[in-house]
Amino acid sequence: MTTSDTFNIKEAAKLSGLTPSVLRVWEFRYGWPSPKRSRNGYRCFTRPQVDDLVRAARLVKNGMAVSRLIIDGYPRWPAEQREGKPSREVRAAHRLAEPPTRAAAEIRDRVLTALDQANGGRLHELVSSACVMVRPREELYGVVLPAVIGLHELISQGRRLIDHDRQLAMLAGRARQLTRRNPEVPQARAVTLLPLSATDQATAQVAAAVLADQGRAVTLLASGQVPAASSAQTVVVGLGELPLNISTATRLTAIGDASSCGLATLTHLEPAAAIPAVDPNRIEETIEDEELVAVGSERQAS
Repeated sequence: MTTSDTFNIKEAAKLSGLTPSVLRVWEFRYGWPSPKRSRNGYRCFTRPQVDDLVRAARLVKNGMAVSRLIIDGYPRWPAEQREGKPSREVRAAHRLAEPPTRAAAEIRDRVLTALDQANGGRLHELVSSACVMVRPREELYGVVLPAVIGLHELISQGRRLIDHDRQLAMLAGRARQLTRRNPEVPQARAVTLLPLSATDQATAQVAAAVLADQGRAVTLLASGQVPAASSAQTVVVGLGELPLNISTATRLTAIGDASSCGLATLTHLEPAAAIPAVDPNRIEETIEDEELVAVGSERQAS
């Protein structure tokens, strides 16, 4: 075992209640699990993969056929099969602008499916392999951006993933590597991002990558850092209390609401447009939901 979150095939089998031979047969026949290989060629399982194996082992021992569980190389859990499609969507992530290429659109569809199904193991595999599957810009818009939005939305739906914090940290790291620098951009197109806490860091880092891709000069401060006086737009990331030196500021959150802009809105901005104070998509969605409730009430009354 190389780290506390990485397991060889014997360890993965023991933790899941299966045997190494069963794991090899499943991989050969059904294409899952498909762990990475270490330098010496041995299988190397991640914690999300082991968690999925535990779940799969429980279902098989309760009588479910493996051929019905593993479909197209990935596990399809009973609730997903019964509904035919995910019963709940990460709606904010689905509102993202169309990715720049077909490859980005295809991998984003797979990321959204994993999020809709709250499939942490599948999401981890997509995020880990994206850097070799697609180009950097495709990775940003097809994987990193929708994944960060979707992870936050799963929390709002009460479906937080077991490894939520670790996945966010990994996505923040990739966003940092994908952020390009634009030092010669006029101040009118400059943005200063101030995350209010460490938990807002991933959202801020992804926002920095998206805004920089739009050709803006972005300064990402540490939480609690005082922004320097400039003509750049200051955007506070998070919903906590504003620092004492800031009286008013545009707010940014992963999902967005009536008091903050969401990451999805950034993908629809014109190159020189300021970041809006609220998320228009979320306001429209709230109005639509309220209208549906009102219609339902009228029908019940009649």
